[in-house]
Amino acid sequence: MPTALAIAAFSPSVLLDVATTVRAADLRDWDIRTVPATSSPQVFGDLADGAVDAALTSPDNVLLYAGPADNPLGRMLDLVVPVTVDRGLDLSLWARPGLGALVDLDAPVLAVDVTASGYALAAFALLAQRGWTRDRLNVVSLGATPKRRAALIAGACDLTILNAGNELLAHAQGATRIASVDELGPYLGSVLCRSAHLDGERAGGVAAVGQALTATASEILAGEHDDLVTASAQRLLGLAPALADAYLTVLRSPAAGLVGDGRADPAAVRTLVDLRGASDLRRGVDVLSAAGIH
Repeated sequence: MPTALAIAAFSPSVLLDVATTVRAADLRDWDIRTVPATSSPQVFGDLADGAVDAALTSPDNVLLYAGPADNPLGRMLDLVVPVTVDRGLDLSLWARPGLGALVDLDAPVLAVDVTASGYALAAFALLAQRGWTRDRLNVVSLGATPKRRAALIAGACDLTILNAGNELLAHAQGATRIASVDELGPYLGSVLCRSAHLDGERAGGVAAVGQALTATASEILAGEHDDLVTASAQRLLGLAPALADAYLTVLRSPAAGLVGDGRADPAAVRTLVDLRGASDLRRGVDVLSAAGIH
């Protein structure tokens, strides 16, 4: 019987879905289960406690939880990043339907995962470039990206940062793009991460998943698996066929799409470090820098 392997994810992963299909033989020893993530403290607490085996998460979370002990868990974690996955998948700042000029608002409500997350820091930076410093914002923590998109469309917040197909759905539902993360420099959007203390068998399973993700990403970038990708985007993300085609274009974007070799671009890591602005991130940088070289 295959061994269960739990992978936390903030949004359903089309890449993981396609990889488990095209590399079923390589992953036959593993029953890979995706666990919906509600927040980064929950995910990294679960990684540390062994409630999940790995997570598809922002590399900024690696900087945060592998580094300073003033993170939301109050402790440094020993983490491993087998591979990097994507460059943000069109991570961008969006305004709710019907919102006029930001200048007309007193204190716009910005929804984030948690205020210490990398996506929140990117949102703060993009708004600061437009004159909206953090003290002028009403920041609320609403959890994972799909939940924040729903809140934006419902008018429960004025602004949020979206990616991974959620931005396509938001646009189709009347939201307005305000800015894109590529304004901040090269970016790294998600990585596969596990605890360094995961037992050897399960660590081997996570490594196998990482290899499958990288190999499949390389093939998608080379023009393969179009039908599998678009079908998965329709099923997992609820995208109409035209939006699923747009999602495939995002996956193949040199600036925002998939990482074909699993390695971390040093310039993208530098962008993350600059956004976080802390002085004691070397431990997390070392973890990210080792991605894809084992």
